[in-house]
Amino acid sequence: MTTIDDPRMVHRDAFTVVGLTTRATDEADLGAHWSDFERRHGAYTDRINSDEAFGVLFDFDAGTGSFTYLAGVEPSDETDTPASLEHVEIPGGTYAVFTARLDEIGTLMDRVYDEWFPSAAYEHGDGPAFEYYGPDFDPTTPGETLDVFVPVAE
Repeated sequence: MTTIDDPRMVHRDAFTVVGLTTRATDEADLGAHWSDFERRHGAYTDRINSDEAFGVLFDFDAGTGSFTYLAGVEPSDETDTPASLEHVEIPGGTYAVFTARLDEIGTLMDRVYDEWFPSAAYEHGDGPAFEYYGPDFDPTTPGETLDVFVPVAE
């Protein structure tokens, strides 16, 4: 597992994620939101680009610790997605990629902003951070890991 001290640096092209948003204060509160998304997204699985999923974190409020979270997928064609879904544009650029267990994401994000950024040669880049759930990800498997992408700029 990648530690807070040595994330992978990768370049990603811009892409769009469509899904459902909620306002949260803790990553642990998002299980029911993902369940709701899973129930609803079956109706448009033919419009999904792949079997990958994304958890996008944006609109942070430092005073309350709250953020907006979108549970979603990459559409195969943005114009053909249901109007009930929201769209978030993920800009292309450089991302620091951290690996964590599902139950460690909140702690990881705190450490990235409180420990890693102050000592790194990078500052926070434009755009939201996002969780990447690959095609083999199984949330019921103990110790399952995922990647968290944080935009950076030198």
